[in-house]
Amino acid sequence: MSPQPLSAHSEVLIVGAGLAGAAAAAALGRRGFRRVRLLEREARDGSHASGRNAGMVRQMVSSSALTRLSIETAREFARRAREAPAFPFRAGGSWLIGDPARLAALEAVTPGLGRLVDASDVARACPSWRGAPAEGVLHTPDDGLVDPLPLLAHFLGEAERLGVERRRSEVRALVRAGDAIRGVETDHGRLGADLVILAAGAWSDGLAREAGARPLGLRRTRRHLARCRAEAPLLAPGAFVWDLERDLYLRPWGDDPRDFLATPGDDEPVPGEDALADFDSRREDLLDRLAGRLGRRPRIEEVWAGVRTFTPDGDFAIGFDPGLAGLFWATGLGGHGVSSSWAVGRLVADLIGGADHPLARALSPARFGGADRRDDQSSSASHSK
Repeated sequence: MSPQPLSAHSEVLIVGAGLAGAAAAAALGRRGFRRVRLLEREARDGSHASGRNAGMVRQMVSSSALTRLSIETAREFARRAREAPAFPFRAGGSWLIGDPARLAALEAVTPGLGRLVDASDVARACPSWRGAPAEGVLHTPDDGLVDPLPLLAHFLGEAERLGVERRRSEVRALVRAGDAIRGVETDHGRLGADLVILAAGAWSDGLAREAGARPLGLRRTRRHLARCRAEAPLLAPGAFVWDLERDLYLRPWGDDPRDFLATPGDDEPVPGEDALADFDSRREDLLDRLAGRLGRRPRIEEVWAGVRTFTPDGDFAIGFDPGLAGLFWATGLGGHGVSSSWAVGRLVADLIGGADHPLARALSPARFGGADRRDDQSSSASHSK
């Protein structure tokens, strides 16, 4: 299927006002679309993954497509922070620690973005970090930190200023007519549209399945985050340290310079809608790993968890559905939603507006065999975002 570009007068509905949906709404507004509605069922913005993450802007990852989106986003965040000091981004750099061969492979994805440094260089970010001489360290000076909820509010505010309409509505089903999606059924009635964008994260597959589209096979996992307190200030402002082999990262958090965020690196499947914290079995393991790197155990002050949503191959699903007209996917951002958010929004707007984009094929939902459709046209989903 080769969809025709939409005009600025087309009706567009976005399901889900997390980072993907909000960034897409703002980008469509910048592109001149004036009939965009952004739907979110939760009473509080960022109730799920978009508000429960570590807020690290990391550019160098193993996927060249995701690296490209993250580079574009980091540059835009830096530009906005220069122009508006209140923008919630600070570039303090990242230090990725791990097997030298693995880090060299990361560095090779985008040569010149980061550089391999001596293990002692980590002290610039975290003076008390206990490394090993044999470990490799990859330093990317333009990486940084962003506060997730203020970032989401920034996208939502930009979208509203550009004319996007926001509604608190639960999308219960996609409305299908023949081989096309023509709107959504909400708890407040039916809304028609020329295009429906599925930006509902972990709930996107369920909506698609009930409308007769083939789901992508999204995988939902839970990850815990722990706000810890050290005895003295631990990390340089805007900087983070990430032990790739142990999936242990540290970043400053909040107003007290002794506070930092860490994770036990868990990644367990979750079947339900939300990810309630279940941290007791991981507490000692996290404290032991932190003690091994910092020399002593910090105090854990608070714990929460969020759902991360992955496609089968780990890259995003951004593009038109290959079997149903009027349906567009913007989901599966996994652990890279913050790092790539601005560029994801722009990619969505480019594709909908008919612009060529070098990542269109790499991130298309068609790569998951979506042309093979179910025949049923049921539209009774009740578990959407």
